[in-house]
Amino acid sequence: MRRESKEERTAVRPCDLVFVTNGSLMTNASFGDNEHVARLDEDTDDLGLFTVWQNLAARDAKFGHPEKFLGQIGKTKWMSCFITMKDYPEFFGRVERMMGSPAGTGGVVTLRDSGWEMSLMFYDRDCFPHQRENNEDVLKGDGLFGERLGTYIRKPMGECTGNEILLELLCHLDMLDMKDEVLAHAHVSTCMIPCITSRFMPRTAADRPRVVTEGCTNVAFIGQHVEVPGDSRSRRASGRRSRRPASSAASRRTRSRSILRSTICAMRSSASRSSLRQKARSRKTISRR
Repeated sequence: MRRESKEERTAVRPCDLVFVTNGSLMTNASFGDNEHVARLDEDTDDLGLFTVWQNLAARDAKFGHPEKFLGQIGKTKWMSCFITMKDYPEFFGRVERMMGSPAGTGGVVTLRDSGWEMSLMFYDRDCFPHQRENNEDVLKGDGLFGERLGTYIRKPMGECTGNEILLELLCHLDMLDMKDEVLAHAHVSTCMIPCITSRFMPRTAADRPRVVTEGCTNVAFIGQHVEVPGDSRSRRASGRRSRRPASSAASRRTRSRSILRSTICAMRSSASRSSLRQKARSRKTISRR
């Protein structure tokens, strides 16, 4: 285990239960803002939780094949941005008139003509704390094909600052006439995520470990890169659902231990009572003599 750049070792006792998250979708994510680009981190030497999985898989094939999900960053990366508009409700007002519904009441809005294939989610003012009192409106945007050129900004999305992404957005919403006001009131946080769609890479059933892998008695896997029969990896909730069978397995093992301990205690207690009765008979026999 590494903590603050220092390696630490924690001994695992036979009675311990270990829950392993064998990969994080946010591995090597980088961030930018209005004036700075979120650079793509293509490092494959230190992949955090994925490295833990790689080390386990190198020991035994039953832990899966992490290489099926890693090393093809061009296919697994994704660009995302989060825009906070402060003291400028006119922008959201115009968007709502265009959509025909208040922000937060509809689904994802996809910009069909966007080279980046941008999708937007407009949140209502009760989604995050203190929005109303701070007079803030927020929206989230994603670019599925960030390596393509934009329509207004003739660069790949992954090479753009937050302001440039916002201008591209305004172009597709036909709102470039208000760009100066929007730029003056917007804070844009951008994020380049190299492994965000790794869970969708082609695979077989044996490429991800099961929650409780065959032969393991005190280790369970949880997260997006675990094989859960009948489940999908399309949403974050699927990673949370992997905890259920892990917890159930741990509970069964704990109950088994409790039953074993109770059985041993009962056997010891029975043996102790039997020994006492035998000693009592021996004393009675001696006293009669």
